[in-house]
Amino acid sequence: MTSSFEPPIHDEILQQTGALRSEWRWVADRSRIGKDKQSVLAALDAAAAERGYYIKGDVRPSALTHYLPKICLFDPIYDVAAEPPVDGMIRLMGTWVERFYGRRTGRKFSEAVLKAVGQRQLASIQTSWQGRRPGRSLAWGHSYQGIGLVVDAMYVPLMDADGGNVAQFLVHVDVVPETQFEDN
Repeated sequence: MTSSFEPPIHDEILQQTGALRSEWRWVADRSRIGKDKQSVLAALDAAAAERGYYIKGDVRPSALTHYLPKICLFDPIYDVAAEPPVDGMIRLMGTWVERFYGRRTGRKFSEAVLKAVGQRQLASIQTSWQGRRPGRSLAWGHSYQGIGLVVDAMYVPLMDADGGNVAQFLVHVDVVPETQFEDN
């Protein structure tokens, strides 16, 4: 079930100062990620079972209805198809995520108001692109109310139909008070 915590609207201090620290973690043990993230991956698994990787066609909004407010779709931007992305574009941003970051649909990472956020998004898609598997970007910061927050974004690479390259990233974002974050 989705967290009941409502992030501050367009959290200005976090937007201005960025994360105090951040890290990347591969999703190796699903029991160590939140229930929402487990459910998102499970919804993709049935279609991908025979292939061994996810494609854009595996994303069925009807199976993800409950999670859509926290889902984003990012398009990688390549200079050369066989190289890591050089930028990304936000194709879709769930309403819950938009409440926190502001409206960014249709914008490139490089156009982010706070450069550190755009740089972290780019580093996350590049890392997920290289590993070709889901991973999490975790960032710790403070709200304008002085609340310690953790942004927990799971990046799932969606391959093109033949599995040759990443066509898109499905991203599940959660923002929780640091005191409620289970560091797993």
